[in-house]
Amino acid sequence: MLTGASGRCRRHRGAVSTGPRKIRRCPAVTVLNIALLLAAMARFQRARLILDLVRTTREVKTMNPLLLIPGIGMMAIALATVIYWKAHSKVALSFFLWGAAAWIVGVALKLIAAIPSPQIITGSRELLPRYLSEPVLWLYMGLLTGIFECGIALVFASRVKKIRQADWKEAAGFGFGFGAVEALLLGLGQLGLALLATLAPDRLPPTLLEIPASAMEAILGVSAPIVERTIFIIIHAFSCLLIVYAVQTKEWKWFWAAFLYKTVVDGIAGFAQITYGVENLTIIGIWLLEIACLLFGIVGAWGLWVFRRRWRKEE
Repeated sequence: MLTGASGRCRRHRGAVSTGPRKIRRCPAVTVLNIALLLAAMARFQRARLILDLVRTTREVKTMNPLLLIPGIGMMAIALATVIYWKAHSKVALSFFLWGAAAWIVGVALKLIAAIPSPQIITGSRELLPRYLSEPVLWLYMGLLTGIFECGIALVFASRVKKIRQADWKEAAGFGFGFGAVEALLLGLGQLGLALLATLAPDRLPPTLLEIPASAMEAILGVSAPIVERTIFIIIHAFSCLLIVYAVQTKEWKWFWAAFLYKTVVDGIAGFAQITYGVENLTIIGIWLLEIACLLFGIVGAWGLWVFRRRWRKEE
């Protein structure tokens, strides 16, 4: 959703400093790079908040279990979503897999398209006054998601016969698969980052370890990613459902509704990344963003229920 995502990837490039002397790379460094890339795709980048716990871990020479909660929690939400919907709806596993494949293709293309983001951001700020450049950049970030995530979901819904002929439960399964794979991969990234922060903290950027968190900040910090993934699984499911419905009915207004829905959601992420700055986000700021996204999650949950009734009428 994000993620969007390219800005976060660039924040973490060069996290492993080689300095003037040559350092031989080891498997841990490779795993670190992968973990940082996945963590960077998270929509509101809170790896720094999680890594604040590392100081406590290093002082007592034991692993702080709080470090593991975000990654495990995100993966648990992903797996629980698929397991529950599979058991409840009896839909074929292939619908979840098609959803996961659509997310992977869409996000991969989005990351490629976002490579020139730094130049676009700089150019917009040079050409336009700030009161115009910032909203334009938020829109740019949102459109990356709308174009590639919704666009690829549309391709899958149009070209894959099983999705094109799906009932409500199957279309929702396609959407849950789309959101669950994102939560699963981000959870793996967070878990890998937490393990490396504990086992090899010297490999991480010093700026990620600067500010120790209080107990309350730690609890709020580690729970935010889990809450966020839950919200975004619903957002992804509703968006994909709208797209499948649009393909089946040929009422393309529903595709554009999904496009606008996800563009606005990631536009909020664009504000947090580009204008406010993720490095300036406090715990309160992160939770305010989560509340804003929760409103879209509520709309998504309501929409899933409403379109269930629509599907039944047309069947």
